Amino acid sequence: MKLYLVRHAHAVSDAEDPARPLSPRGREVALSMGRWLRGNAAVDIAEVWHSPLVRARETAELLVEGARLKARLREAPGLLPEDDVSAMALALGRHGDSVMLVGHEPYMGALAARLLGIETGGVEFKKGAVLCLERILRGAPWTLLWHVNPRLVAGEE
Repeated sequence: MKLYLVRHAHAVSDAEDPARPLSPRGREVALSMGRWLRGNAAVDIAEVWHSPLVRARETAELLVEGARLKARLREAPGLLPEDDVSAMALALGRHGDSVMLVGHEPYMGALAARLLGIETGGVEFKKGAVLCLERILRGAPWTLLWHVNPRLVAGEE
């Protein structure tokens, strides 16, 4: 099973729009990352789980579009920035199919650290970054395969 953890791309400020949709720059980064995934990562997933926040849903949609995935988008509970990662870590431990999760910091960094057995701190996620973990057998430990910063893909910081 492969697990793709994604931090949403750049969003507009709360002052511009309280719903905080993606900015034009964020939309381009998410689409570029999707294209990069299509050309370099051979992503094969059935579902993309995203937080209920607009910026995460839009990032998920653009990744799916750019990567030309036939994955189903699903709003998933427990992916908000300050949610506890324990429930998701347990759910992923029982899940057998490859999946992509699109969420926020500090959640994604904490979830990656938890799955990798890192006890202090977290894994840093830039906006729009994608991290790929793999687990060979259900119940086996997760292994970090790669972590791509959008700066490498779209000239983003």
